[in-house]
Amino acid sequence: MNIAKTLRASLVCSFYALVLGVAGLLLFLCDAVIGWDIIPNWLDAYAVAIVLVLAVFTIVPIAFCLLGSATLGALAAAKRAGLDAAPDATPTDRWKIRRRRIWTAAVLLAIVCALAGLDGISRLRARSQEAAWKAEREEFRQLEREKHRRVYGHYRDDLFGAATNAAAHWTPALGILPAGGGATLLDAVDASPDAERALAGYLASLEDSLVRRPVACLVVPGKAPYRYDVLSVRDVNGRRDAGGRIAYLAHRPLIDLPTAWESDVLEGVLAGEVRTLVHGRHGTVLNTDVPTAWIPLRDPAAPETVVGMLVLRAEIASSDLRLTEAERKARKILSW
Repeated sequence: MNIAKTLRASLVCSFYALVLGVAGLLLFLCDAVIGWDIIPNWLDAYAVAIVLVLAVFTIVPIAFCLLGSATLGALAAAKRAGLDAAPDATPTDRWKIRRRRIWTAAVLLAIVCALAGLDGISRLRARSQEAAWKAEREEFRQLEREKHRRVYGHYRDDLFGAATNAAAHWTPALGILPAGGGATLLDAVDASPDAERALAGYLASLEDSLVRRPVACLVVPGKAPYRYDVLSVRDVNGRRDAGGRIAYLAHRPLIDLPTAWESDVLEGVLAGEVRTLVHGRHGTVLNTDVPTAWIPLRDPAAPETVVGMLVLRAEIASSDLRLTEAERKARKILSW
């Protein structure tokens, strides 16, 4: 057996295996400790196993190298003792020394370039992942806006249908307005506790029975110096106010409205006209940021007279805005 050739082969194998193992370990440490994102995602799960395998394949050639080194050490000791007559090795010339220095410098330069390249790869992957994340986030927000518009439209249509249904039940049987007509709704409520209780029961029944469970209020012309009065349910069973009077309705008198568009809508509806608003208008009474519907209520005894404007407002349930798994998969949005 040629010990020198065996040692040379084991040394070469151990060197390459050691280089691979060190390279794998450095890549793993850079990815896990330093935070460089240089290992592909599909390789992350196998990174530790690959490093262990390379370590095993490195240890075996190193063991052979150590055995060969011990054998050659024994041969050298025998030669010094005069037991071997092999000729001395020729000295290394200057060119070989220079060539080794050049190779050493080249290896160091290659290591520096490799580290710079790995850092560039990490930055490039980070930028590409950031761009993909931003694009997916924008796609997710776009999908949320689209669903919000659809759900908002469904809620608004349901509320306008509910408002029409509520106006159909505004009949003399409620006993709110006097049979002869001619009285304003605010006068009828102030003059008769029974009328106030009936109006509170009417508004409460709308909140409990209409689709989407809206909040109901009634805007009526106010008494001087107020321009409007917003009536809502205080307590259907009655509650004593500060003056000791049993009150069923909560009054919110308004001297005027701060925005011209809301004033125009209220005046138009109270005049019997049909007025609409675009999405995103937020006023004192009307708020189209949330689904809102309104409709005029007429005096049953004098249908040409509008006694108030019924306003229904509903909050969109969060469960209706939540994106389903099918909607996510259809737009390939799975991480949000």
